[in-house]
Amino acid sequence: MPLDVIRGLASLKLRRPTDEELATLEPVHMTKDVPWNPSKYDSAPSIDEHWFAAFTDHYSILSDTELLRDHNNISVFGAKSTLVPRDYKSLRPYFLGMPSDVVRLTYAATTQYYSNYSASAGQVHMYKSPFPAANVFRRGEDVSTDLLYSDTTAWGGATCMQVFVGTVSHYIHGYECRSDKEFARILEDDIRFHGAPNRIVSDLAKAEISKKVEEVLRKYIIDSHQSEAYQQQQNPVERSIQDIKRYANYVADYSGAPPESWVLIIHYVTYIMNRTARSVLNHRTPYEKLYGQTPDISVMTQFQFWEPVLIHDHLATFPSTSIKILVRFVGFSDSV
Repeated sequence: MPLDVIRGLASLKLRRPTDEELATLEPVHMTKDVPWNPSKYDSAPSIDEHWFAAFTDHYSILSDTELLRDHNNISVFGAKSTLVPRDYKSLRPYFLGMPSDVVRLTYAATTQYYSNYSASAGQVHMYKSPFPAANVFRRGEDVSTDLLYSDTTAWGGATCMQVFVGTVSHYIHGYECRSDKEFARILEDDIRFHGAPNRIVSDLAKAEISKKVEEVLRKYIIDSHQSEAYQQQQNPVERSIQDIKRYANYVADYSGAPPESWVLIIHYVTYIMNRTARSVLNHRTPYEKLYGQTPDISVMTQFQFWEPVLIHDHLATFPSTSIKILVRFVGFSDSV
């Protein structure tokens, strides 16, 4: 192939083939020889909006008998499963005392009745971007945050908890700390575990608008917004903190757990709240809204907080020591 040299670089001159040259070539059909007509999809509903809304609307108004009937009509690998009706009133203690109808809708919105219809998370990158903001999961929503204070030092030395709540997904998560000076570290942990939001909404606390926090926000391309002084209603997390305290008091009252367990109680409460159907989400769960996956709530109905549980002692020696240890149930683990 003859190459020219232009400005010290090898160059190959290209031109468009003439019609006579194209006529001498045999055509190769790379796709089906059918005219493309995208207009036939104009009246089709959108899977992301219309279909999902209709799907959730349908199952949110069904009775328990109708839900069982619909489930029994679904076969998996050719086999049909049969469900036994549940007593939702007796399950209320496992759901922080919420109404029976909320418990029923939660079962309808989780893995107890149907499989996951969520979409794929998207294309998987085969390389890592040099920009940190491109290497984290983007939540696509604002996140509101504030500090929850306690008058009792928890086990481990925590005296407060930084609470985050998604303004769209309503997903709640908290991180115990000793002071508000740990906010920058906690913010990076929240991005690492739950993704980077579009914007952080907070009050005018100095720890939440410090230079170190600005560096984290700049690193992950996150905007920030502060509410006005003495205007708590401008920060959505304030309402969520009220709900957390109310449910935490409920758990502490029925369990008899000591005040030093308040951090464990809040983690227990937020775990259940994130997996409970919400009317604002069309009776779906905050977990599904954030991650796109239907949560499994089977672990939530095994034990209640501070309930005595016998576990196996792997260090026991025969026959001087028992192989069982009496412990207290204090919550769920996401990493085991």
